[in-house]
Amino acid sequence: MRACRLRAVAALLLGVLAAGGLGAQLRPGDIVLTCRDTATAGGRTLCLDPVSGAVTTLLDKFPAPATQLLGSWVEMGPGNRDVWVAHEDGTSGALYVLSPAGAVVTVHPLAWRPDCFRLGDDGGITWSGYGGVFTNRLMRTDRSFGRLTTLVSGLPSLSLSHQEIEETGNLVAAFQSTSPLGGVAELDPRRGVVVKSLAGLGLVNTVDYHRTSGKVYAVEFGAPGQPSALAGSLFEVDLAAASVTTLIDARTPPGEAVDRLNWITCTRDGQLLLGARHRIHRYDPVARGIVKTWAYEADRLQALTGAVVYGSRPLALDTSGGTRPGGSVEVTLGFPHTRAAGAAYYLAAALALRPGIRLGTEVLDLAFDPVFFVSANSLAPGIFRNFQGFLGAQGQAAASIRIPALPSLEGQRLFVGAIAMIDGAVVVANVEGFTIRS
Repeated sequence: MRACRLRAVAALLLGVLAAGGLGAQLRPGDIVLTCRDTATAGGRTLCLDPVSGAVTTLLDKFPAPATQLLGSWVEMGPGNRDVWVAHEDGTSGALYVLSPAGAVVTVHPLAWRPDCFRLGDDGGITWSGYGGVFTNRLMRTDRSFGRLTTLVSGLPSLSLSHQEIEETGNLVAAFQSTSPLGGVAELDPRRGVVVKSLAGLGLVNTVDYHRTSGKVYAVEFGAPGQPSALAGSLFEVDLAAASVTTLIDARTPPGEAVDRLNWITCTRDGQLLLGARHRIHRYDPVARGIVKTWAYEADRLQALTGAVVYGSRPLALDTSGGTRPGGSVEVTLGFPHTRAAGAAYYLAAALALRPGIRLGTEVLDLAFDPVFFVSANSLAPGIFRNFQGFLGAQGQAAASIRIPALPSLEGQRLFVGAIAMIDGAVVVANVEGFTIRS
């Protein structure tokens, strides 16, 4: 039965691929969204221009009999140009690769429901899966969607999303249960265990890790007046202290404005993007308030399930060859900006994320420590290779870190970040980390 269903979905997806999708030229700063219109109708993948508020459809609802294929999750693909989008139909799904022009390039049927996925620096993908043997598991595949392995099983109830905790390499995951027992859990994928969990937060859908503060933010799905705990709320979670602070509670004003909080993503200027029913909010965790809202017609963005800022992952690490002392970690940059070609770039490394370095409105999440000073000033070019230079014709560059062959480095966490000078402005890249281990 499952095999027949997968074949039927695959045939439909091939038709979508042949049609090429609807398409729209994607630009850095655009927000790519996955959504489902109702609990039973088909989902869309959309592009939001945060300046004008215009919405463009990239992937429309699927025709019968696959109207159940719902928008699920979205991430920037390798190289920071393509967008990877997951849709699901209850127990299985598919992953689409969209080009910078917003067109479907390839499509991959999946045997599990992809509630969330993240691209790892080890050349793999981690998945929060659902459906049959995949339920309540954190899984890993390679980037060809093969070699499926289970990293953590026995998760609390239904795990819906996860994100890396940069300081440790562990993951934080959202989980649901009979309200109000849902919450967040910390997972160690290397040991395959749940480190800790904080329950009682309601129907938590999505979590995101905030590098600048080290806090975890979670959103709880619900509607005002429904008997779920803290319906439609935003939480700030301190895993180390096992404490939770409620920042938005939909039972109090603005009430209806935060109905059905379904996803969250942290931006590099320290703020949060929140997806609600018919609305997207920009939230300032310092001022503790909503500072901007985009609203849309009732038949669109009814339940947002995932979002990514286009071009938000310029820096990537490749640890597939290992991170042992004496080894090498590859670093790649990819800036999809129109005028990135020939722009100067500067990489740096550090032993900690905080306090970060503020550059205009954004923060480079690296501590100004001795490693930062040496790497940023090219004082050890044999270790930090090509840490300064100029971007290529496609806005790309390659560098590497040769890890000194010192046993004392075992277990040390190292973080890497970058900036580029594009069209007269400082563009801050994401920061990624890895642990030196034999």
